[in-house]
Amino acid sequence: YKAGVTTAARVGYQLPIPVLAATIEAQGGYTSFPPEALTSQVTQAKIARIAAGGRLVFGKFVAPFIAAHVGYGWLMQGAAAESSLLIPDLDKKGPALDTQLGIELQPAPLVRLGAEAGYAVMKGTDAAAIGADTIGANGALNWLTFGVNAALVF
Repeated sequence: YKAGVTTAARVGYQLPIPVLAATIEAQGGYTSFPPEALTSQVTQAKIARIAAGGRLVFGKFVAPFIAAHVGYGWLMQGAAAESSLLIPDLDKKGPALDTQLGIELQPAPLVRLGAEAGYAVMKGTDAAAIGADTIGANGALNWLTFGVNAALVF
């Protein structure tokens, strides 16, 4: 199993709903896969994405959540030795979607810390043409995500 590293940031507005925390948010993210993660060739692949969506948090101190975002992404590939020279391939871009489930703790009034698992998909990458491993036969790049998050809530 091969894993990549994702860095993402999100900003949003929490709606004033008493029972749960509903947030409308925008996010940007960058995923870096190790050599040979997408194909059997030694290439470095990176994905940049922007998206909008929402997050529902149920509870206060210990709170499960669900989130989903829809947006656009760009796949960048290059030889592993030239990974610093990656540029977007204008033909390898398309709609992107992600979903997450997780749990958050709120140890202080403005701080949330949590863990999450999710699923991401990006169409328009010609995944089958580049020989990428995909989940299902949808012709898109698909990957699972696992991580931690932190949030400041104002």
